[in-house]
Amino acid sequence: MIAALEGRNTRITVVLIQNNLPLPAGEDVLASERAIALCSSCELNSQSLFVLPHGDHLQGYAVRLENAFYEFAQTYYHNEAKNVKSHKEHLNKSTHQYLFVRHQFKMGFLYELKQDVHTAHK
Repeated sequence: MIAALEGRNTRITVVLIQNNLPLPAGEDVLASERAIALCSSCELNSQSLFVLPHGDHLQGYAVRLENAFYEFAQTYYHNEAKNVKSHKEHLNKSTHQYLFVRHQFKMGFLYELKQDVHTAHK
C-alpha cells in the first residue's frame, strides 16, 4: 500500500478509539510499546497515530484531532502551492499563456483551501 502512495504527497493517519479509560501518561508501558510497534510495522510517523479514549471528554479529543488534521492540510496546501509556483516561474508568458492561466487559477484555488483569501485574489 505504501508503494502505491509513493510520489503522491500523501500522508496516512491512524486513529484508534479505546473502550477502556487510559492510564496516566507514562504509566502504561505496554500501550507505549504497542504504539511503537504499530508505527514501525505500518511505517507511520508517531505524530500520525492518535489514540482517543471513548468517554465523557470525547468532544475535546475530537477538537484536538480536528486541529491536527487542519495543520496537516495547511502544510499540504502550502507545499502544493509552492510546487505550482515553482513550475509557473519556468513558463514563458507569451508561449505558455494557457498553462500560465491554469497555474494562476490552481494557486488561487489552493490558497482558498488554505483559507488565505487575500493571497488567493492576487
